[in-house]
Amino acid sequence: LGSDASYFLVWWLIWTLSGLIFWPLADRFIPTADGGFALAKILGPILITLTVTWLCTPGFLPFTRLSLLAVFIAAAILIWGLPQFKRKFFERISSDINPRLIIAEELIFALILLLWTFARGLKPELDSLEKMMNIGFINSLWRSDTLPALDMWFAGGTINYYYGGHILTAIMMKISNIQTQISYNL
Repeated sequence: LGSDASYFLVWWLIWTLSGLIFWPLADRFIPTADGGFALAKILGPILITLTVTWLCTPGFLPFTRLSLLAVFIAAAILIWGLPQFKRKFFERISSDINPRLIIAEELIFALILLLWTFARGLKPELDSLEKMMNIGFINSLWRSDTLPALDMWFAGGTINYYYGGHILTAIMMKISNIQTQISYNL
């Protein structure tokens, strides 16, 4: 990774933080030995994306880094502040949850992210498959303060394509404040 190690760490921390925010909620759905930690790593970014999309598309909230951080913080306050979540969750953490399992899951996540980052670093060019469309959508979302973002192929029009994965990635990019030319390969 070299000089890009800090970007990798920030990217990993943003994804981990979004999982930690939704961990008590995931524990309510799947009370497993990890307290739903693995589910929370998936549930967090998805629920943040859905909330942002629902609030930004009709114009209730601008699609800016500040408003995305506000949604992130509001979710943390709501989930970790509700006594029914917090009390039951801390009871389970102290008795039922296996910390070694959580550490193992986080190490697996970090290792897969590191391996994927390494693989993308071997061929970062945008010359195959749908990479030009992907980076175009992500750049449009990065620059946009509203949703749906402007379509880079259709002047004056907005993206009218299935871009759920693009918006999830763009949200994490804006929150982490890592430019698209770097975070695209993360």
